[in-house]
Amino acid sequence: MEKVKFTDGLWNSEINVADFVYNNIAPYEGDASFLQGPSARTMKLWNECLEALAEERDRGGVRSIDAKTISTITSHAAGYIDKDNELIVGLQTDELLKRAIKPFGGWRVVEKACHENGVELDPRVKEIFTHYRKSHNDGVFDVYTDEILKFRKLGFLTGLPDNYSRGRIIGDYRRIALYGIDRLIEAKQQDLKNLTGPMTDARINLREEVAEQIKALKEMKRLGEMYGLELGRPAETAQEAVQWVYMGYLAAVKEQDGAAMSLGNVSSFLDIYIHRDLESGLIDETFAQELIDQFVMKLRMVRHLRMQSYNDIFAGDPTWVTEALAGRYNDGKIKVISDSPDKAVIEQYFEDHPEMARQFKDIQALSGAFSLKADKNGKVEVLSDSPETKAAVEKFLADNPKLANEFKDIKSVGDFKLVTDRNGGIQVIAGDKETKALVEQYLKDNPDMVSRFQKIESLTNMEEARKTQKVDINAVRSRIQIES
Repeated sequence: MEKVKFTDGLWNSEINVADFVYNNIAPYEGDASFLQGPSARTMKLWNECLEALAEERDRGGVRSIDAKTISTITSHAAGYIDKDNELIVGLQTDELLKRAIKPFGGWRVVEKACHENGVELDPRVKEIFTHYRKSHNDGVFDVYTDEILKFRKLGFLTGLPDNYSRGRIIGDYRRIALYGIDRLIEAKQQDLKNLTGPMTDARINLREEVAEQIKALKEMKRLGEMYGLELGRPAETAQEAVQWVYMGYLAAVKEQDGAAMSLGNVSSFLDIYIHRDLESGLIDETFAQELIDQFVMKLRMVRHLRMQSYNDIFAGDPTWVTEALAGRYNDGKIKVISDSPDKAVIEQYFEDHPEMARQFKDIQALSGAFSLKADKNGKVEVLSDSPETKAAVEKFLADNPKLANEFKDIKSVGDFKLVTDRNGGIQVIAGDKETKALVEQYLKDNPDMVSRFQKIESLTNMEEARKTQKVDINAVRSRIQIES
């Protein structure tokens, strides 16, 4: 059988994963009857993981530590759980649940974490980061003022910024599967070529960052070669798509030890490849289930070396490998797909929250500002300079009578309207003090109504700004996909 082809779009001519997903996703509205249970191969692999996890617990929470090798994308040899049974390969180190050292944030926290777990940090590492390599921790303390240092010492400020330097990191690992690393390197080389002009501090920093990105991509390609994977080219099958995405994430967690190393929204993307291979007769549901099971299994084996004080703050040994599941586009197209491991959970949530499901379905991206006005008889009127906005809000209220009725229930002696200020707060505008006070008290007693009004208004503010700046709506949607 001939392989089903993807639908073309902007993604063919530019790096645009969001466009690929939108044009190729197959929304799923059926039940969970298609799902298959874990295969014998998956269970054999998982049982080996369970044995390793038991050893980890028996040893006080850390199975083993490599206290000598500084972790980078290619620092450790290829590691396997059970090579003959692994469809998706790759470990952070050369051994399951072995923790690596990442002293670029600060070598002292690494030394302490090693010591607390009965291992001593290699003296050569301390020498390098004392005499030859500046860590992030050193840089932070160089710029701290006397006042900050005083508050830091007194405990008013935590020490997390000293070593971890950033918050949540969410990379778009899907790009590796869709385009292959060679194409991504070409794009970054073009970015570097375009960064010309006066050598300001900002331009110098940006050129250096792009150059580092190119080096990292080449390192990721070498990581793939260690496992016999051709990451330079696009993924050609569902198995390769899952593997390519995972290798991108693996490279990230081999270098960064932040707990919040999020995965992003990959389930919708991977389902496109799985759906295509199923339609083409290349795989069946059992094999598709194996791919997702083994992918999740690998993610659950991610570990970072921590001080006990860090674990105490977060009540455990945390790794937030967050996946953004499902979603809905502005045109109503859903992103619930058949390979999502939590599809049943999402469906149950909407079943338990019908009002949320209705709002999630019907709130569209509106155009222009609006306000709601209620007269003394309780009649609700939508005020807007944009006919499209007025019609959209009136439809939303008609489809959500509970919300409209709540607005009508505000008993007043005069006219009033609600508007949002630039900070997202709700302001009541009324002709007399009694009406204003009555409406403000109602909103205070009904915070859920305030949040709903803000939700609608925030969409209009974003759309109004887009029109003022003359930004293409597709560019905004793409940006939202990237940022979210």
